[in-house]
Amino acid sequence: MFDLFSAKLPCKLIVFEGINGCGKTTQLQLARKYFEDKGLRVGCFYDPGICDSCDKSVKDLRQLACRREWSSIYTRFLMFIAAREELNCYLDEVADDYDIILLDRYVPSTLAYQTLDFFDNPGNALLTDNSELFKFLISSTGNFQPDLFLFFDAAPDVAYSRTGKSTRSIEEGIDIFEQKAIKFLADLREVYSLVMGRLLKITPDSDVVLVPASTSIETTFSHYKEDLDKLINGLSTTKN
Repeated sequence: MFDLFSAKLPCKLIVFEGINGCGKTTQLQLARKYFEDKGLRVGCFYDPGICDSCDKSVKDLRQLACRREWSSIYTRFLMFIAAREELNCYLDEVADDYDIILLDRYVPSTLAYQTLDFFDNPGNALLTDNSELFKFLISSTGNFQPDLFLFFDAAPDVAYSRTGKSTRSIEEGIDIFEQKAIKFLADLREVYSLVMGRLLKITPDSDVVLVPASTSIETTFSHYKEDLDKLINGLSTTKN
């Protein structure tokens, strides 16, 4: 069994995950306000490696990793790993300044997106203990153990309509290009379900919660509010 998360931060760590358009970034901001209203110090960061106060090298790595014109998918994969390492180092430096850190994407996104990038059949090679790529992912970064994973599960057509890329409503129908985009989101959703199942097996010290996210912003938040309250129960708001 490989140790996917090899370290623990001194503060609470929550990871927000899901396909494009699932609403995780909006929910992260709601959670941030919810915690701040309770007097907690909250840091919000984005993986791979971008935040308002991050070192420029982290942002540069993230921009390089996201460049689709790279001729080799291996190049993109390695750049994502490099950006992750920089982000982990940064989190280690600033963790004492916060009571809670919220991450918009983390290790599960790398597993899900890079799986689709590498393989025609989603959910296979990166998610097995025998995968050399999985071993490399484990050994190359000192990932921090989250206290809570929130997987926001939205229907692919709903998620696509939220991205702003569709010019028509779902009821008006979709063209062939939109069908391909929705198919990608459906494949990605399938991979995320496999990632979530794996995390349930290998991260006994983390809570892994599936959040129905095809509903309104407020209803979605209500689905995991109790998990937030459970996490901060007894957490001091006077930490200096």
